[in-house]
Amino acid sequence: MLIVDDEGPARAVACALAAAMGLEVVEAADGAEAVDVFRQRRRDLILVIMDLTMPRMDGREAFRAMAAEDATIPVLLTSGYNETFAVGDFTGGDLAGFLPKPYNRAQFETAVRLALQAKT
Repeated sequence: MLIVDDEGPARAVACALAAAMGLEVVEAADGAEAVDVFRQRRRDLILVIMDLTMPRMDGREAFRAMAAEDATIPVLLTSGYNETFAVGDFTGGDLAGFLPKPYNRAQFETAVRLALQAKT
């Protein structure tokens, strides 16, 4: 699983929650780094959890770049903004879902499970 967030504390919480679910985690600190990691490791990835607002390349741009490479890997968008605003203009593929910040363990686990189930 790839977790993408420019906020270190938020990324650390997401990584800890994913690890508690038994998932192997790779991290990226912004969209540009995430696209690079995605290109290098996409065969190992089962899911991407990505923040919307980041420097260098935001979640929208990174999502489009990832979908162009391999649209079969589900992407969960995460944001402190409300879902309607956050996912309003996503194009070039389908998001696997939305995960609001701050993270809640039950919400996190449910969103991850649903995204992984939809993949199969």
